[in-house]
Order: sequence, then C-alpha cells, then structure tokens
Amino acid sequence: MISIIIPVYNAEHSIYKLTEKILTTFREHQLEVILVNDDSPDRSHEECLKTCEKFHTQVSYLKLSKNVGEHNAVMAG
Repeated sequence: MISIIIPVYNAEHSIYKLTEKILTTFREHQLEVILVNDDSPDRSHEECLKTCEKFHTQVSYLKLSKNVGEHNAVMAG
C-alpha cells in the first residue's frame, strides 16, 4: 500500500479536486490518502470532510487543533 500524506492549509478550493485526481491517476495502485488540516482558517475542514465522505475507503482525515506548520503536519499524518 502507498500512503500519501497531504498537509492542508487554506485549500478549500483545491483539496477535493487534488484528492480526486490522485485517486483517479493512480487507481491501479493500492493507495491511502491522509489529509492533515493544519488548523486552516478557511473552509478546508468542511471540504476535507466532504472528500472523506466521498472516498471513505481510501481517504482519512486528521484535524490539528493548532497550526504547527507544514513539516509537523506531515509528520502528524
């Protein structure tokens, strides 16, 4: 299995499309996508929830309670 960890910050307009594109492009591989919301102030949380609901067998979601930066968000994933 291949795990792809995506740090999310102010990505409300792109996170669903990005995840969908990754899963479609690499559909022949066994993938898991882990979205890590780094306490984004926009609607990224709602978009991540929507993405998880749509792709529930392949996408996991972690929401951090405070902003820790991209590197730490990836490490949390």
